Amino acid sequence: MLDLGLPQKDGMEVLQALRGKKINLPILVLTARDAVADRIKGLDLGADDYVLKPVDLYELGARLRSLVRRAHGQTQELLTCGAIQVNPATREVSIEGQPVLLSTREYDLLHVLMLAVGNGLAPLRHLSEVLARRQLQALEPVVLTDMPAEIAPVMQSLNALFERIGAMMTAERRFTADAVHELRTPIAAIRTQAQVALGATTDVERRHALTYTLAGCDRAAHLVEQLLTLSRLESCSATAPASRVDVSALAQRVAADMARLGERFYRALGTEQSGSGLG
Repeated sequence: MLDLGLPQKDGMEVLQALRGKKINLPILVLTARDAVADRIKGLDLGADDYVLKPVDLYELGARLRSLVRRAHGQTQELLTCGAIQVNPATREVSIEGQPVLLSTREYDLLHVLMLAVGNGLAPLRHLSEVLARRQLQALEPVVLTDMPAEIAPVMQSLNALFERIGAMMTAERRFTADAVHELRTPIAAIRTQAQVALGATTDVERRHALTYTLAGCDRAAHLVEQLLTLSRLESCSATAPASRVDVSALAQRVAADMARLGERFYRALGTEQSGSGLG
């Protein structure tokens, strides 16, 4: 509520300065200046209402409540907090639907407290609405304009959580791609040995191919266990202990798996070793 007859500065200048700083609080001008030109100027400068003195206090209260409702996008003011409900238009109070009789001072105090609670929780309600409208896959930071300083820690923690979830999802996608790549070789070897077994003409050749097929299944199962262990280690942000690998023996096993396929196409597969073969 702004009185134009301020002692040190004209109220019109104050109004213009507030709107110039993008302060969007509802402003009711209360003044004795009844000239049409003054009313037009006040409203054009950004006043939400222009009331002339003298004014009935009940009318003034109703106008102020109307401004507050419009500022919060409400058509009527009905304050609710838990089971308590206050209707300022009728000055009625109810708890769980049951009317409660209060004195004038008790009602005024409750009304002020309800307004304070409603205004204080407005940023949290806005944040809840923003999150409810977000897509499930949206992990970009939440940005709210005119955010109170009290909400800043909540926003920082929430955006940090989104960042961690995004990093985890990226790691899972990378793991899935790596797992697919790693499983192609043993699956191809198993398929090859199965084809050899189907095309075998003797029991010895068929048994030999099936033996290699079972060995390939065991290696694939071992690889799956290694991939699952790697996934658990990554999810726990742990580092797997390093160990030496006999690359020569590994290459020989792969070559043996593919040897049968090479024989069918008259190709010889083998390995050459230099050094210890450990890496």
